[in-house]
Parts: sequence; structure tokens; C-alpha cells
Amino acid sequence: MASILKVDSIGKTSGSTQDTMGGLAKAWLNMNGTGTIATRDSFNIASTTDNGSGDYTGTFSNSMNNDDYVCAGEGGTESAGGSHMFLCAHTKATGSARVTNLSDGGGAGDRNIHGWMLAGDLA
Repeated sequence: MASILKVDSIGKTSGSTQDTMGGLAKAWLNMNGTGTIATRDSFNIASTTDNGSGDYTGTFSNSMNNDDYVCAGEGGTESAGGSHMFLCAHTKATGSARVTNLSDGGGAGDRNIHGWMLAGDLA
């Protein structure tokens, strides 16, 4: 018979409890980046800022340990159209990441599908 362990939190005997699962995403965001930006769902994101066309900042609820984390993302539109690149975390800080959606021509632009996630250590 298999056992199932269900807990609300897990920690180690010293240090922070947030670094016990090193391989998990420490923050992620799914939002509509057109018009007035709107977060669909997120984890460890306290707020988002629209800095201009295709340029957004996500502020973390819990800071990262340093700015050496890795960021991966996606950007595009729900309708058929050109391809879009995503430059994630062109400015990284322990408490936030600034990201950009780029078109295949290289210019920044708003997209209704905008998402990214971070891997690294929380403070």
C-alpha cells in the first residue's frame, strides 16, 4: 500500500525553508501584456509594471538570494501572426526582473500571451 504525505510547508533544521526544493520554479507569471496589463495567474509575484511597449517588470513577493538566477519565457498572440521572441530578465535584481517581448524583426511589442518563470535560490 502506498503512502501519501500531505503538508502545508516543509523546512530544514537551519537556514531558510524556501531553498529545500532547489529544482522548482521560484516565481512564474502568466499575463496579458496588451492595453492595461492583467495577470492571469502567478506565483511569488507581488506586482507587475508596464514600462512601455513589450517591456515589463515583475516584483517578487519573496526575494531571490542573488541576481544569478535563470529566467525563461514566452510571448505571442492567440491569433495567427508573426513569430515572437522573448528576452527574459534583461535587468535582474534580487527583488525583481525586467523582461521584454521582441518581434521577429527585433522591435519590442505588447503581446496578449506573456509568461515567464525563474529558477534559482530564494533568499
